[in-house]
Amino acid sequence: MRHTALPLVFALLSMLATSGCVTPRRARVAAVPPAPQAAPAAPPEEMPISIVQNAAALPPDQPVPPEALPPLDPPEQTAPRSQPTDAAEAARRRNAARKPPETAAPVPAPAATQPAAPAAQQPAPLVASDQNLPARSALAAKINDLKITAGRIAQPGLTGSQRTTYRRIESFIKLSERALLRGDLRQADELADRAATLARALNRDN
Repeated sequence: MRHTALPLVFALLSMLATSGCVTPRRARVAAVPPAPQAAPAAPPEEMPISIVQNAAALPPDQPVPPEALPPLDPPEQTAPRSQPTDAAEAARRRNAARKPPETAAPVPAPAATQPAAPAAQQPAPLVASDQNLPARSALAAKINDLKITAGRIAQPGLTGSQRTTYRRIESFIKLSERALLRGDLRQADELADRAATLARALNRDN
């Protein structure tokens, strides 16, 4: 009996030992926190209420009586073009054949321009031969005296302005001689007086 009771005791002890180890493992598994709950879903949006409108039913088309329609205007009729007859065409051709051809009017030739006549030179005032001779002699003597005076004035020591005055004296003397030859005694006398005035002024400067 002792031999059979000992194995039973050891079996009970081993079972108790194993049961004590398993119990705390189960407690650790139960200590895990639960998973968070999902957020509640948002309520669906309210749809707007649509107002149904009743469509008005149109009456059917009524036929229009032909008496109520306005009368239509008849289309405009164009008058046919009158074509010339053969007789009128023949008459027109005969008239065209009889009509002489138009000739261009002759263009008149341009008139030859005549050269303008030269202006008539006015003759120098002449004095009668019996009265002209003494005046011509007096002017000739006056011009000769001016030539002698100009020859005395002509000196190598003249200045620039004096030489200009001397050349003017000679010019007036020559013009006076030409006027005397033309018979213009008045102009010859005036030119001789100008030469004499310049000669006197040049003598004073010397």
